[in-house]
Order: sequence, then C-alpha cells, then structure tokens
Amino acid sequence: MQVSERIVTFAAQLPAPVHPQLKHYLDRCSYDKALAFLSGTPPSDIRHAH
Repeated sequence: MQVSERIVTFAAQLPAPVHPQLKHYLDRCSYDKALAFLSGTPPSDIRHAH
C-alpha cells in the first residue's frame, strides 16, 4: 500500500507532457506495465499476473 501511494504522489509530480501510454498505465495502477514502458520492454513481453 505504501509503495502504491508513493507512486501516485510521484506520478502527480511528473512534468508535462507525460506520454499518453505511461499516463494510462499510471492512472490504472498498472505499475508493471509502466515500469516496462519506461525500460523499453515491448508490450508483448509483459506478463500478466492472475
């Protein structure tokens, strides 16, 4: 929980403009996808946890 709150705070402080795809991931708390996006991992390589 504490980490999620820190990510939300950080995301709110990002300078504009924020890439729309990154904003989408952060808004929906898709942190694995946001991290992959920032590291340059192709979306097809992101595994979904169920």
